[in-house]
Amino acid sequence: RDGGRVRESSRRVIAIPQELIHELKVWKLKCPPSERDLVLPRSYGKPMCRRVVSDILDRVIAKAKIERRLTPHQLRHTFASLLLADGADIAEVAKLMGHKSPATTIRVYTHFVPRKTESVQNLASSIMLGGQG
Repeated sequence: RDGGRVRESSRRVIAIPQELIHELKVWKLKCPPSERDLVLPRSYGKPMCRRVVSDILDRVIAKAKIERRLTPHQLRHTFASLLLADGADIAEVAKLMGHKSPATTIRVYTHFVPRKTESVQNLASSIMLGGQG
């Protein structure tokens, strides 16, 4: 945030499933009107601050009987980690995370980027087979 305004670099456009779009539209109809057309406003229509979001998340975690506390930042990290572990393109994940460069994404999440461990074996086999012909 920059003086109460959201920085342009903080905005993201992400693809979401049609089912989620439908649920958000239904939810939006229940939300109080707000000047920013928010989906998750406070009861008086203003944006939620970090503390309020964390408090809500804490209550949800307690109700779900999850023994470990989770933060919004940890959920963000989990989102990126799951995408990368599933083989998502690093440049796409970097864009979703708001990283200026995929190098940042690789540095932070390198342990989740799948590695093809058989590459050296394939190269060796290729060389060996090529030498026999």
